Amino acid sequence: MKRTIFSLNHFLFPEGNKMDVSTKMFLAGNVTIAVASLIGVFSNFLTGLPISLSIFTLVLFLINSAFFFNVRKLQVLSNAKAILFLIILLSFLMFFWPQNGGYNGPILMYFFVIPMFTGFFFNRKKSYGVFFLIILLTTLFLVYYFVHPELIFAYSSEKLRLLDTVISLVLSGGVSLEMALYYKEQQTRQQEELVKKNELIVLQMKAIQEIDEYKSIVFASMSHDLKGPINNVKSIFELINDDTLSLEEKTQVFNSTQDQIKESSALVENILFWARSQMKGLNINKETFLVNELIQNVTSSESSSLLKKRIYLQTHIPGHIYAIGDKELFKIVLSNIIRNAVKFSKEQSIITIFVGRNSKKEIFVQVKDEGMGIPESQLPFIFDGGLSSVGTKKEIGSGLGLKLCKLFTELNGGLITVESKVNEGSFFTFTIPEGAKSMMKP
Repeated sequence: MKRTIFSLNHFLFPEGNKMDVSTKMFLAGNVTIAVASLIGVFSNFLTGLPISLSIFTLVLFLINSAFFFNVRKLQVLSNAKAILFLIILLSFLMFFWPQNGGYNGPILMYFFVIPMFTGFFFNRKKSYGVFFLIILLTTLFLVYYFVHPELIFAYSSEKLRLLDTVISLVLSGGVSLEMALYYKEQQTRQQEELVKKNELIVLQMKAIQEIDEYKSIVFASMSHDLKGPINNVKSIFELINDDTLSLEEKTQVFNSTQDQIKESSALVENILFWARSQMKGLNINKETFLVNELIQNVTSSESSSLLKKRIYLQTHIPGHIYAIGDKELFKIVLSNIIRNAVKFSKEQSIITIFVGRNSKKEIFVQVKDEGMGIPESQLPFIFDGGLSSVGTKKEIGSGLGLKLCKLFTELNGGLITVESKVNEGSFFTFTIPEGAKSMMKP
């Protein structure tokens, strides 16, 4: 049944979304009148009415069909074409009426179809104007035949008049029912679309609200995290002129401040990339690159942090692995994950990086640590941003890093996941499409 309705709908409106309501209503009404006219060709003949009536009914069917296919092709109905159609329809009804029993026949009930059509084409004011004009012409027409009843063709029998009345009642009622059903379906469809749009608006508003809340968290965290290192830098300049401190004490202050500045630099870098992504100003430059080389660059840049906590880093990269994506985004993802691992790892623990290929022609990178782990309740929200814990050496962060990891991994065509147990460590895995040059060395 659904298939039949869809086929009829497609026949009426092949490009329905481009048509306005007036055009759609015209096509629906036009095709029902065309079908009624085609049925009338045979019913007029069977009821013994003049053969000319059947011929003119066939002509009306052809005219309706021409209007239908023309409007359907152009997908728009002009007022001039609508008025022409109404004039033709009214003229045919005036011709049929005296040959179809006149006052004793059923044609009079068809005259109400024309005012209904005016509502499809014109606004309320113009529709009333056309309506009164049609009523005036119809009244003059009926008065003329009232004065000249000899011009009306009578039925040959009362049975034929009853049969023709029933057929006309079915046809006129069918036209009205079809138009009412079509209007109801259009209203229902519009209501469903309105509900979907409202749901989409609610989701968009919720997303905007979440972004605004997260921005507040980010900037509050940025203010807090940057204030300390900046104040420390200020203090260093004051201590330089302080002769009461020994060289060893000054060196310790320098080293401590250097670590904080490095953390702040990473935070600022993350915030800038996140801000660019939110403003749609982040350009993705995808190319084929050697994964081994980038991992070496990232681990080298993090060597001081590893050395400070006496954390041993080991890598398992079997051969030359190539990937396709943005190298900078890849480096930011890996850097954030390694920094996270260092932050939550205890001294003299091990961080391991595994690299390989999966069945989906993707390169996967896994970073495993033996640190504090993540509570199970926080795992579903770990990539949403805003969650931040203090590291094993009281390191602080904004929670923005992992959110960027998810965003940048997806921009590079991959996925990121995490497995973790409290006091046992975490296992982060992210993927990226494999490059054509990848090869495995024994």
